[in-house]
Amino acid sequence: HSHPLYVVWSDIKSRCYNKNNPSFRNYGARGIEIDRSWINNPQVFIEWCLGNGYKDGLEIDRIDNDGDYSPDNCRFVDHKTNSRNKRTNHYVTWNGTTKTVVEWSIETGINEATIRNRLKRGWDVEKALTTPPMFKKVVA
Repeated sequence: HSHPLYVVWSDIKSRCYNKNNPSFRNYGARGIEIDRSWINNPQVFIEWCLGNGYKDGLEIDRIDNDGDYSPDNCRFVDHKTNSRNKRTNHYVTWNGTTKTVVEWSIETGINEATIRNRLKRGWDVEKALTTPPMFKKVVA
């Protein structure tokens, strides 16, 4: 049980089946489960991981966020990719391209909070993504 992937397996199992886990509401409460071949056999899970792209520094990611932890729905990705594959991401389409607000922020150089606030206030997407931010001068 000293393998780092044992901890990953244990954490997955806890958020899917332990109602006291703070993350349960985002996993088990939504019906997310663990593949039958993995649920009671961490060694099978660890062997799958080692044969399917696990490297130190990568995170397990469910390709379909509404799907289970299973061999056909899991992959290993870096943290940035994992963060962009969340249900809570806000996607915006502009000029036929759909990206997260974070990705548009990186591309446009406009702060992500500024883009979110503009959209919340009813700005159209083009205006929100192309209007340079207004900076208030601080008077000393």
